[in-house]
Amino acid sequence: MTMYFPPAGGGGVQRPLKFATHLPAHGIETHVLAPDDPKWIHVDSELQPPTQAWIHRARYLGPRSRKLAEELHGRRGLDRVTRQARSLSRRLLVPDENVGWNLTAIPAAVRIARTEGIDVVLTTSPPNSVHPCGGAREGEDQRPGRAARRAAGGCDRRGVGCDRRRSARARP
Repeated sequence: MTMYFPPAGGGGVQRPLKFATHLPAHGIETHVLAPDDPKWIHVDSELQPPTQAWIHRARYLGPRSRKLAEELHGRRGLDRVTRQARSLSRRLLVPDENVGWNLTAIPAAVRIARTEGIDVVLTTSPPNSVHPCGGAREGEDQRPGRAARRAAGGCDRRGVGCDRRRSARARP
């Protein structure tokens, strides 16, 4: 699950794009859930989504990204104060301004995980508001800790389903 995925551009797109590109080459069935339009500042039409991963989209509900410093540059007096006041509402959204996406992303994530039989959910940030989407599947799973807390060795935190030798080598 990621907020930034092609056609969005910029540095935040690279990690989830590389995961979605390289994991299928290692035999891992990969599904990506991203917003249909993240209203992100940067767009890179040259970035191509991976061909061997399933890309799912959920409607983005949230404000358009912006650069407040650029909007305020050169503004003075009442015009500057008015623009600053308009930006305050974003600060009320916790943990960040993209939390509105959770309204559509969480139901989509649960539906996709059920229908596709997904065992492990990986979320990338920023923004931090994507992490509750990954944790939502944990509440659906009958085995606690399986979805969002999978360790590098292929077992959950309690060691359930774990090959101890493999997990010991996988730890940093």
